[in-house]
Amino acid sequence: MRQHRVRLVVAAASAGLLAIPLLGGAASAAPDPRVTIPDTSPDWAVSANAAGTPAAADTVTFRVALKLRDAAGAEPSRRT
Repeated sequence: MRQHRVRLVVAAASAGLLAIPLLGGAASAAPDPRVTIPDTSPDWAVSANAAGTPAAADTVTFRVALKLRDAAGAEPSRRT
C-alpha cells in the first residue's frame, strides 16, 4: 500500500515537472492586446519632449475621452 502511494506521488510530480515548460510556452505565445489608434495623440507627445520616467511608486492619472457613436441614445430618457 505504501509503495503504491510513493509511485503515485512520483508520477504526479513527474507530470507536473513535464508540464511546466508547456505552460511557459503558452503564456509567451499570447497575442499582444495593445492596439494603436491612428491620429489620437497630440503633436507635442513625442519622445523628444519626454520629461523623465516616473518612479514605480508614483501614481500617474489620466483621462480618456471618446466620441459617442449615438449621442442622442446616451441622453437619459425623460418621463412626462
